[in-house]
Amino acid sequence: MLVATQKRKLGFGLHRVVQRSCPGGAGRVAVLVGLLAVTVAVAAPITPGNLLVYRVDGSGAALGADAAVVHIDEYAISGSPLSASLVQTITFPFTGPGPLLTGTGIGTSAGGITEGKLTISPNGRWVGVAGYNAPENTANVATASGINRTIGRIDTTDGSIDVSTSGQLTSGVRNTRAAVFDDTGTNIWAALHGSGTNFGLMYLTLGQTNQGTMLTASPHSVRGVRIFDGQLYIYSDSGNIGVSQVGSGLPTTGSQPLTGLPGISGPLGPSGVYDQIYGFFMADLDASVPGYDTLWMARETIGVTKFSLVDGIWTPINTNNPGYNVYHIDGWVNPDRSVTLAIIGGAVANNRLAVMIDSSGYNQPMEGSFEILVRAGANNRYGGLVFVVPPPAAPPPPDGFRLLGISATPFMPVRIFYPADTNHYYILYAAALTNLSALSPTNLTLGTNGVGVLTGPTNPATPGGAIFQVRRVPISQPLDLDGDGLDDVFELTHAPALDPLNPADSSPQVAYFPTAVVDGDPEAPVINADTGPFSKAGANTFPIGVPGKRIQHPLLFRRVVWSDLETSPGQYNFSQFESDLANARSVTGLVWWAVYSMRSARQNSGTWVPAYLAVPPYGQMVNGTWLPDFNHPYYKERWQALIREIGRRYANEPRLYGFDMRGWGPYGENNTWRGSDNNLPPYTVYESNRLFYIDTYRAVFTNQQLFVMVDDLYTVNYVLNLSSNVQPIPVGIRADSWGNSSSLDQDRARFAAAYPASLGLWDERWKIAPVGGEPWGIGGVNATLFLTQMTNHLVALMANGNLGSPSDWSTADQIRFQTAYGLVGYRYAIERVSAPTHVRRGGLLLVEASWLNRGLAPTYWPWQAEWRLYNSAGVKVWSAPSGINLRQVLPAPSAVARTDQYVLPSLPAGRYVLRLAVLEPRGVLPPMALAIKGRTADGSYNLGPNGSEVAITVQP
Repeated sequence: MLVATQKRKLGFGLHRVVQRSCPGGAGRVAVLVGLLAVTVAVAAPITPGNLLVYRVDGSGAALGADAAVVHIDEYAISGSPLSASLVQTITFPFTGPGPLLTGTGIGTSAGGITEGKLTISPNGRWVGVAGYNAPENTANVATASGINRTIGRIDTTDGSIDVSTSGQLTSGVRNTRAAVFDDTGTNIWAALHGSGTNFGLMYLTLGQTNQGTMLTASPHSVRGVRIFDGQLYIYSDSGNIGVSQVGSGLPTTGSQPLTGLPGISGPLGPSGVYDQIYGFFMADLDASVPGYDTLWMARETIGVTKFSLVDGIWTPINTNNPGYNVYHIDGWVNPDRSVTLAIIGGAVANNRLAVMIDSSGYNQPMEGSFEILVRAGANNRYGGLVFVVPPPAAPPPPDGFRLLGISATPFMPVRIFYPADTNHYYILYAAALTNLSALSPTNLTLGTNGVGVLTGPTNPATPGGAIFQVRRVPISQPLDLDGDGLDDVFELTHAPALDPLNPADSSPQVAYFPTAVVDGDPEAPVINADTGPFSKAGANTFPIGVPGKRIQHPLLFRRVVWSDLETSPGQYNFSQFESDLANARSVTGLVWWAVYSMRSARQNSGTWVPAYLAVPPYGQMVNGTWLPDFNHPYYKERWQALIREIGRRYANEPRLYGFDMRGWGPYGENNTWRGSDNNLPPYTVYESNRLFYIDTYRAVFTNQQLFVMVDDLYTVNYVLNLSSNVQPIPVGIRADSWGNSSSLDQDRARFAAAYPASLGLWDERWKIAPVGGEPWGIGGVNATLFLTQMTNHLVALMANGNLGSPSDWSTADQIRFQTAYGLVGYRYAIERVSAPTHVRRGGLLLVEASWLNRGLAPTYWPWQAEWRLYNSAGVKVWSAPSGINLRQVLPAPSAVARTDQYVLPSLPAGRYVLRLAVLEPRGVLPPMALAIKGRTADGSYNLGPNGSEVAITVQP
């Protein structure tokens, strides 16, 4: 009986071990035939050690570029010769309601060949697969427009599947090749294929339905993604990538640096060592080489190439060409350190699963040959494959810490063995027996689950004695052995940039206090395009049309009547929108639009629908005012066609910030007001039709900030209760009667009476979506009340319209209005920055910033703070994103502290200036204006007092 064991690493070397029986020992393999008809209808738990294989099924028809059913076949590999037994088949949904996951047979640009890669989370629980949210037989599914993508997840503990991560996860992407989950099963990294900016490696979370975060701008053709030893890797034979680490650990923010494996990255060169890479597997075969030391690479027409890590360089050893193309590979390390390699060969239907056992070990030519175990069958094609690794074993119960042994060979370093776990780190102390007072730390390491090893000084050949002690220290309570202010664990996790036994590797931190921009300063109020005061219809009017402000009117709001947009059925004139966008581009700003079909309810207000709808039965003329029938099916059909056409043209316009969800009533404010003189007869808009108008906007403008009009509490309650899965960008609340006693104050009271269970959602809305609108107007606004309402309702956006000119108001009221508009929105500031005076080349940069929000609301866009270094010529030579999430920095008197640490590249020695920029996610606006002094020409900020520089010296 041969017991096979797989060993892989997790985090700081955590080992996972599983045993499976292989009767008869290692040997040749046998081909499995005739089992493809077996399907398990209800998924069962997946056995650790078994092999999962992705299979595309043409359902009896030849495979091609159309969508096809995706199965995951579970095989048990055992016996001598080895054979494969089909355990179960898990099928992803391919028809019916809800998200689907299908694949392609061949696809375009050989797309089907690279699709269907399987991955597994480090803890062995979550299997990841990527595909299309399209029914079976959808034509040219990889390149057809409007096809969403799906990332599927299989839970190996019960065989259940999850396809909730489905939607417009990216734009323009062709083949969605692979996705890998972390141990939580909620964080996802997906490998995409295409060109432009929305391709490469993307980060998402489980259940996400909108576009994820791009972690790499290049390469655009990422073949696949894997996690080894807690580190994220991608591979590609374009963009000088080969096999590269992505950032550090499992990053979730872009843009991440790529660190190629030495020897398997950089220019492809004449040797082409990673040409045609389609997958790889790594293993740790030699205890004397730290970390992973052996790698096997699937290389299409070339075969399987074996690499070994020799003197820090991944060196090709030899290549095994099985006689057919190789597209996918995974492996399993056996107890005798041989490796079972599994590959998928061939790109067409009835391709093959083959295995080989490589017994050669580290830095030796690969032995053996690939033998076919299973064929996919007619009108079926295999994709990726993965061995199911076991969950990590629980650490043994504490039984006293003691050493397990020592290896002492003359002229060789002493090796100390001890029981270890990942909750501790371990320090080796050493001294000569003749000088025990000199006992001091000589080495330390983070713990792994199992037997730990610490290497001590070289053992002398002459007789003598030494004492060695190993100290176990909780990770949660680290020491600072070298007294440099950085704890041991921090320095161990940032080696080799930091050394926990070298006090000279860190620099003292110096605090700087940027100067705030305060009220009354020429730079205040700080206005940004997605918050604060905004311009109604482009008017540069009181109270924000005041010279001397840093950014003036970067957000323009316009209401447009239907009759100006459509002259006859399907004939549209969007010149007003085009004019707005041209103006926004000229001032580096954004636009916010509203469409309505009715103006005032008073007499003689005219007709504001197209002429073909201004006839019965689509409404009625009442005392010179056309009242549309908002419930009429044809009226609704034509209104929806208009909104859809606006969306078709502008929904992907990055300068279109927001859209009001206006559907019925005077000015489209979603009410049934009859006018102060009861000019109009009573009329009703049915609840189903109200939701029809709201849902039309939600379906069309998925990239914009939508606003619900507060007049109709039924639809307000509806949007407040939408989950983030169905409405990823929360809808804002708009009221257009600020400063009047009948405004949002009374609306809240009415809402509390009608929907008491949702009142908390109303009161907390400002934290996730903007609240705002415009003042009532001259004669209806009380300036004192207006100022109070801004603070009480935590307003993010307020139009400058309806208030006339300064001469219409007393001096005191002018000040109240200007104060109110100076408060609305966010005003982010840096209260304190801590940075080193000097760093070593390639060393660690530690920056701490205390963030304040002096406004009334947070930002609702994912602005990205970025640290930068500029050389003496003023050229930016380095930048990296901060981990601060500004959407979570709410208005408060106390600051939110964030510490970021980076390993710098090998910059030339010299003086550099540290600056901060906050970048807008769509790339159409200048960096955010902060409420501090020090803004420079490129929008970044110097962070010293009064805008002075923060200098850092890079030492050799």
